[in-house]
Amino acid sequence: MRARVRAPRNEWGRRGVTATEVTPELLRRLLPLQEADGEIDALRREIQAVQAGEPWREAEGRREEWARRSEALARRRQALERERRQAELERRAAEDDARRLAARLEGGALRSAREYESVERELAAARRRAGDAETAELVAMEELDAVGREAESVGRELARAEEALRRDREAAFGRLAELEARLSAAEGRRARAAAGLPAELLAAYQEARRAGRGLGVAELHRSRCRACGLELPAAFAERIRRGRLVRCENCQRILVPAEPSGDPAAQADPT
Repeated sequence: MRARVRAPRNEWGRRGVTATEVTPELLRRLLPLQEADGEIDALRREIQAVQAGEPWREAEGRREEWARRSEALARRRQALERERRQAELERRAAEDDARRLAARLEGGALRSAREYESVERELAAARRRAGDAETAELVAMEELDAVGREAESVGRELARAEEALRRDREAAFGRLAELEARLSAAEGRRARAAAGLPAELLAAYQEARRAGRGLGVAELHRSRCRACGLELPAAFAERIRRGRLVRCENCQRILVPAEPSGDPAAQADPT
């Protein structure tokens, strides 16, 4: 039975991955796995954004604004039309009263000067009511014309906004098909990268990803973590060489030895 490694504080002790399972070559296979996982995460976020309607949210907001203006103008037109009709009814009623009263004055049926003066006063009042109602009717008609012209302009803007929204949606859904195809390809690469990796190593990697907000692996270049830049004791590289699963003391990512290079200058620490 293969012995488990007793892990120091910065090693993966809870899962006890065996030394033979974490050779430097095996650890380096986590890098393409992490690259595929990063691409998958980004694609899924973009797909969710499209499905939530974010690409056309601005165009939708413009369309809704023009639609609100159009609806407000429609309500104003209805109110003005009611005012015009009411003024028309009042004008016609006042004109009918004026004709009736004028006929009384001209009919010769009035028997006294007082009665004649009373009918004259009523006639004058009826004519004033007719004039006021006609003025209100004309004002309502003028406002209706102005609102109608504005409604036509807003209607054109609304049509343009609806067309822009339609184009944005079509483009987004076309983009969605492309994103889903790329996601499928990335998942295939991820599956190939994970194939043959020990289950315990994959579990440790997933735990590190959760702790590192999606990034669970970092290259160790000589003694420096390339993820956070922390300079680590030289013993870390020796532990990895002996098959230990070691984490960076700062960013808690699994440390993976950098690819060996024959060029001494390439092996120097970056400054």
